[in-house]
Formats: sequence, structure tokens, C-alpha cells
Amino acid sequence: MKHDKAKRSGLIVFFFVIAFIVTTVAPVSGESWYSTEVEELTERGILKPGQFIADAEITRAEFASLIMRALPLEEELSAYSFPDVEEEKHDVEAVRAVTAAQMMNGYPDGSFRPEDSLTRAEIAKVLSLAYQIEPSGKELPFSDLTDSHWAADYIAGLVSEGMVSGVTPDLYKPDEPLTWAQAAVLIHRANERKSETIITPKEAAADIVEVEALSSDGRFLELTFSEPVHSVDKSQFSIFHTASGQKHGVESIELMEDGRKALVTLFKGAGLLAVADYTIQYTVAGETSTYHYYRNEYLRIPKAKITEVDVTDREISISYGNGQKITLEVPAEIEIDFVDAFNREADIWHNSLGELTLYKLTNEAKDVKKNSKFINQFKLDEFIYIEGLEGTTVRGLHDEIDLADYDVIVKGHKTISAEEVKQGDLLLFNSSDKVVEVCTNLLTGRIDAVFADGVDIDDDFYEYDGYYWAQRDERLYDFDLKIAEELEGRRVTVFLNKDDDVVFVKR
Repeated sequence: MKHDKAKRSGLIVFFFVIAFIVTTVAPVSGESWYSTEVEELTERGILKPGQFIADAEITRAEFASLIMRALPLEEELSAYSFPDVEEEKHDVEAVRAVTAAQMMNGYPDGSFRPEDSLTRAEIAKVLSLAYQIEPSGKELPFSDLTDSHWAADYIAGLVSEGMVSGVTPDLYKPDEPLTWAQAAVLIHRANERKSETIITPKEAAADIVEVEALSSDGRFLELTFSEPVHSVDKSQFSIFHTASGQKHGVESIELMEDGRKALVTLFKGAGLLAVADYTIQYTVAGETSTYHYYRNEYLRIPKAKITEVDVTDREISISYGNGQKITLEVPAEIEIDFVDAFNREADIWHNSLGELTLYKLTNEAKDVKKNSKFINQFKLDEFIYIEGLEGTTVRGLHDEIDLADYDVIVKGHKTISAEEVKQGDLLLFNSSDKVVEVCTNLLTGRIDAVFADGVDIDDDFYEYDGYYWAQRDERLYDFDLKIAEELEGRRVTVFLNKDDDVVFVKR
């Protein structure tokens, strides 16, 4: 056991697809068919110099950037964090703006897929929501689009407005990706169509700025207003399915104390289905504002704590609220470091199947006390000093183990792979619990003094414990007074466990 004499230091869809569907037009007077639109969008700052590549497919992240400047939108803190949106590669501000404005959403697996191309079907939906173009049930003349297609009503609405047409009179090609040239023409066309009276998603949020489903059946909703309101009545609200127009009756509404939020209860059986678009109208003094709400399939639990993790079965248990607890399965497509997440605080999203769909850690790993770390749940009373490796098998001084037989390997309170273990590492492990830790608690110093019960190494005292590896005869000896006297004045490397007890000593 160490006794310190001197202090020592040891963690949318709203997919943003808003491209419009456009049919190729022949060049006029030697100019490209998109030249005028591109020139005007560049002058207005919507297109940036050097950004435009006419025939290249436009991605979700690129289009988010365009639409942010076209409407325009301001950056807001989104409720969602997308691990695949990288500051070095993508316009993070634009993604935050379009997701906060409910114009784009991520996928159920928590990703945004910024590099995916936009399709003609996806563009129809985005345009309809961004520019308040009403979906239509009008029959379409395209053989590759049936009434049951998820984007059929959006496409019909845009066709009725003259915004888009088929690739041929008989084909629409809903899955065909959009190019930069087509996107530029369609954004220009949409902005020309938009009058000063059209309410954009950003402007529509002047009254209702956020909606969140509080139950898996979508019956209970929390509305957030842009500013405090003094009173509300259920007669002021109309909620209906955007595509079908089916109305969802409001049974009651309760205003919270601060006036910024209201709890809406829908009639039994009238809850909002997951993965669907809804229109919420709010009428005050004869004026009606509209908010478009895309209900994801997951529910949010803010300010939770991950209290248990099961690496083998991929499960986490969380506590939240007033002692409430829930256990969630973690699908294989959700990347999570169970070791790092243990005892961390987080915002959690899950679906009605009890599966984690998204998480965001809200405190630093360093804020978790040492004795509350994942690895400290286990008694690591076995060790092996690695002299050689072959695949996942490590060979030690007195034993060998196959790391493929272990559920988790930890180094510095982070999960690592077997390939990251190297020769010269000391592994502490528990063969019953299938847990391995690479020892990082070690020191190199001179044995300054030898006592009956321990030694001084660089002004710190350590009691006799563990083993000493003698290279001269390749044997392990108990690290005791006799060995210490032989080593006095020499430099040694000492490996310590979590309690600062000596495990292994070598020269």
C-alpha cells in the first residue's frame, strides 16, 4: 500500500432533402440551362464561390447549408447531436439550424448521414415543408409512383404548383439523386414563388417553437412557446396528420407555471404515430400560426444517469426523475463505449421497443469519482506480464490467455480492442467475470531506502506486496525484504493496482 510523502499524480428526417426535382432543359444561346439561377443565387450569397459543381450529386449536409442561407435560418441549439456530423467536414451550424427548425431530422440510429445524396422524392417533402406547399391527393401520371408511395402527396402538391415534373411524361424516378445544378434551379424557383406572406418553418415557430411526445403512444405532448403566454384553451389548437388530413382531437391542455410550456392530452386512441408528419395550428385573436412536427420513433429522457452496463448483452440501465429506472437494449448499430459511459450523466433517446436510439453524455469522464469507474466493480486478482503476442493470445512469464475469451478490455477507463494490447503491458484480469484492464498505474524510480515493512521509491513509501521478475534466472519472486535489499539504489518499474498496492516489479 502506498503512503504519500509527496503529492503524486496518477477522461429529419426531414432529411434535409430539399432539392427540387427538375427536368433537364436544353442550353439556350450557348449558356447552360442553369446559368441565370446560379448567377443570381451567387450574388445573393446563397451559393458560395467555388462551391458549385453542376453535375455532382448534392449531399444532405451540403443542401442543409444551402437552405439555411436561402430561407434564411439562424443557428439554434438542436435537441439532437449527430456523431457523424464533423466540424472539419460539414456545416455544423446549418445542420443545427435545419434540425431545430424541424425541417430535417436524423435517422433512428442517431445518425444524420451527411454524405448521403438527396433524391427527387426526398426533395419533394422538404420543399413542401420549407415553403408551405400543401400536399395534394391528386392522381399522378407516373407509372413508377403509386398512391401508397410515402412521398406521393408531396410530389403531387409540387406538380400542381408547377414546381416539378417527371423525367419523362410517364416516369418520375423518385430515387434518382439530385445534382447541384438541379438543386440550384429549384431553390431559385422556390424563392421566386415564395411571397412575403408565406410563413417559413422558422417564422412558424414564432408561437410554437418545439413539440415533444412524452409517451410512446403519442397521446401526451409538450408544447414550447417562443414567449410566455397567459392562458390557453383546447379550442385554440388543431392537430392533424399532414398527408391524410386526419384530425387528432385535443382532450385537454394545461399551461405550465412559467407560461412557456403546455401539456396537451389527446383523446384516447388519438395519439400521434411515430415516424410521421403532423401539422399543429394555434389560433390567437383570429390569427393562426402553423407548426410542422415530425414525430420520431423515440422518446427523450433528459438528465439521466447510466447506472449499470452489460457489455455482453449490450444493455444499459439508467435512473432519472424521482428514482425512476429503466433498462434499454443497445442495438449493434449504436456505437457506445460501455466502460466510458458507466456512471456518466446523459440525455437519452429510446423507442417504444425499449431500444436506445441516441445518447449524449453531458458530463466529463473526469467528473466520475475513481471508485465509481466501471473497472472498480471487479476484483482483478490475476495478472500477466506480456512477453509475446500471437493474434489475440498473449503469452506471459508464467501463463497465457486468449483475449478473445474476454468480454471487455479496458485501458485508462476506455474500452480498447485486443489489437491495441502490446508487449510489455501488464494485464490485470478476472477470468470469471471476463474483464481485463491494462495497468496504467505505474512508476519508475530508484529504491532509496529499504525497511522491514516496505521501501521508499522517489519519496513515496510502498509496503511489500506482489512479485519481482528476476531476469537473471527468469523467475518470479515474492517482492519482500530480501529482494528489496538486492535492489536498493537501483531503478525499478513498479506496477500498482487501483488501491496503489504493488502487483509487479521489474528492472
